[in-house]
Amino acid sequence: MDGLTSIASSVTNTSFRQTSLKQDEYDRLNTFLTLTVTSCSNLNLYKLSVWHQTSIQISCEPMFLCMNRAISQSMKLESEDLECYEVISTSLFHEQAIRFAKYFSTQLRSDDWAEFDDHKICEFIHAHTKDGKAFPIPRNGKPMRDISSRISLAEKFEELLIDIDKNDMAIWSIAWRIGRNIILATNPEFCKYIDDDYAVIRSMRCHDEWPMLAVETVDGCFGNMQLTDSKKLLSCLDSNYVIDSLCRVNKLKRNQYLHESFTKGNAYISGASGMMNSFSAMFKLLDIDIDSTEGKDLYRSLQAFIVCTAMHSKFEVEVSYQRARAMYQKLTQRNLI
Repeated sequence: MDGLTSIASSVTNTSFRQTSLKQDEYDRLNTFLTLTVTSCSNLNLYKLSVWHQTSIQISCEPMFLCMNRAISQSMKLESEDLECYEVISTSLFHEQAIRFAKYFSTQLRSDDWAEFDDHKICEFIHAHTKDGKAFPIPRNGKPMRDISSRISLAEKFEELLIDIDKNDMAIWSIAWRIGRNIILATNPEFCKYIDDDYAVIRSMRCHDEWPMLAVETVDGCFGNMQLTDSKKLLSCLDSNYVIDSLCRVNKLKRNQYLHESFTKGNAYISGASGMMNSFSAMFKLLDIDIDSTEGKDLYRSLQAFIVCTAMHSKFEVEVSYQRARAMYQKLTQRNLI
């Protein structure tokens, strides 16, 4: 928490300089936030989120409306955090985690997915852990970086099943990505459709990492607003990954996606979700219709996982999900799946 306090202090001058705020305007907004924003568990992060959203003005938008919108966007992020926390608390989310762990453990110990060999396993682990602080990973047991074979990855899933009541999020932290790697190895032609979608998703992004705001998630907290994890649902994850809500939009990279996000009252966290794009391979891998009840349940759970781990907003996941739906519908119409 102290780290966030110092960051909030250091970013002050930069914030109102970027937003053309005068000192008295800044003082009034700062006082307003301090006095009225009481529901958030971390006021300093709340202020940073507001500054982040305020730094981007829609064309011809008066500053007072810009500030009101920014406050509203941060309040919406907090509401989304709470909604998604309820989802990861459900028995369905728990059952899905068990299914994933058992499925991948069994398949990795079998002769299936022969192309997804030990070398591909190492590539997957490297991509998942190379940035150190980019993605949530399991905290306990054998470190992910030490996994180097199909058997050791199967053992990791089995290890998480031993204390399954506490490891739902840990299992999801592996499951969201592994499906694409398996499809890439076993069905590269299909994976090309997913990757083509990702190219479009990536073009929607218009942010840069701002080093002075590179703050890590906090133990005992969840979501973009880092609310209190009262049920300790995220205690199974390392808390050393960066909060994506502290990315900064590059004013030279503004695009239609950003404009539509803000005009709809949605905050910009880190753009359309690449995590959802990777997970879309799971529908092919598990032979689940993305528009079926089961498919929609998986999507809602994945969205909740992403939001609760402070990687994206609900809207950003939804954008990528709708692209995945359109992709599957098009391929079905062409009898390609």
